[in-house]
Amino acid sequence: MKHSTMLSAQPVAAFTKGSRRAIARFACFFLGHHFDNRDTSIVASGQCQCGESLIDADGLTVHVRHNLVCLLGGHTYEKIGERDGHGEYVCVGCGHPMLFAIGDSPYSRQDHFRKFVRPQCGMAGHGVHRVTERGGMTEYACHCGHSFLLSQKALRKVRHPLICLLTGHAIKPFVREDGVQEFRCEHCGHPFCLTARTKLTAAGSVIDKPSSRSAILHGLLRLIRFKYHLTFMGVILGAILIAREFPLALAQSLGLLYVSFNVLLYGGIYTMNDILDADSDRQHPQKKNRPLQSGLIGLKLATVFAVTLIVAGLFTGYLLFGGKVVFLYFAMLIINLFYSLFARQTPWLDIACNAMPHPLRFLMGATLAGGTVPIVLLVAIFWLAFGIASTRRMLEKDAPGWQVRKVLKTYSERDLYWLRLLPFCAIFLQLIFDHSIPKVFYVVILAVYALTVFGVSFLNPLRQGLVALWTK
Repeated sequence: MKHSTMLSAQPVAAFTKGSRRAIARFACFFLGHHFDNRDTSIVASGQCQCGESLIDADGLTVHVRHNLVCLLGGHTYEKIGERDGHGEYVCVGCGHPMLFAIGDSPYSRQDHFRKFVRPQCGMAGHGVHRVTERGGMTEYACHCGHSFLLSQKALRKVRHPLICLLTGHAIKPFVREDGVQEFRCEHCGHPFCLTARTKLTAAGSVIDKPSSRSAILHGLLRLIRFKYHLTFMGVILGAILIAREFPLALAQSLGLLYVSFNVLLYGGIYTMNDILDADSDRQHPQKKNRPLQSGLIGLKLATVFAVTLIVAGLFTGYLLFGGKVVFLYFAMLIINLFYSLFARQTPWLDIACNAMPHPLRFLMGATLAGGTVPIVLLVAIFWLAFGIASTRRMLEKDAPGWQVRKVLKTYSERDLYWLRLLPFCAIFLQLIFDHSIPKVFYVVILAVYALTVFGVSFLNPLRQGLVALWTK
């Protein structure tokens, strides 16, 4: 009887083990791999619970999720040494590092402490100072202890990219001379010191070759360019200004519109732009690391992904919001196709095409709220967007690798000066002569224009933030 019971339990145990592995693979594929230095099985094998290696064989990035135990319950740090005038600590769970200047460290007399996430820096950005140069990167540290390895020089503030906050980190090995096993997120530059070891050759390349479907998924998510989704604020403002309130039904509609329009339709448009710009972007020092340009995502997969997202966006837009909103979807799609195929290499026209979608976003929000927008207000928003797009050209010319964009060579400093000044004058003239809408709209637009377009000349954090946003 005992023997038969054991035999019957074996299939159940096998089924349970297989089910757990299947669930783990499903979670890792969509959320990223889970790593915890306290899990001895992971540390010993260097593999996630789903069975895949935490280190990509070809040196490509591996998608890891946030460790919720540390994120919500606080990090437990242990000191691993001192270097470059800083004490270095590592979380015993997720490998999150901390660097504190020895003279200013609140933990100078502690080798072990617990620390919670500091939301102020996460929201407003980290005020950083330079620590050292290593591995071709500049290492920075915030007064809160966060450290970053970035290619940019002389930074004063660093912000976490939206894609890292939402989807976790894309890490790959980063060689250290002191033998510490370190990894670096390719998006935010944040390092991790994990205790999992990989089989390395003397040259430092990995000799095992595991598959990494989650890295491909993370690459597809990067094609959607979540960092550009701040432009959805134009839709929200258009809806709120027309509705003059923010009921729950409107909030729900805006949430659905964000997924349908920004994630699906514009995710496909961004992917399409990457496909058309792939050859020139491979010559750019920053853009060559994008998923399609680096080879992480194949051309066929990217094409299927783009078409699927665009079709899904149009379908859900019509199903959820009707013909008026989908008409604006098609207008956005046509403008972007015209830009990518014809206008992107034509001076002035490329800036105009970049500016056109912004008043349409405002109109989309107003349409969603059941109202309309005066044409003069849409014109003023277009001039604002035109000035910002001209500022983008100016900053792109200051960034390394701008020569691969032939159209940038046609813009002189004098051209960009007038392209930034004239739209401001046009909005100011509208303020003086137009009496059809309240003057406060023009005052707000002029204030935003002055801050974003002219502010880059004297606000260094703003300039660095826009350079990081537009040139990667």
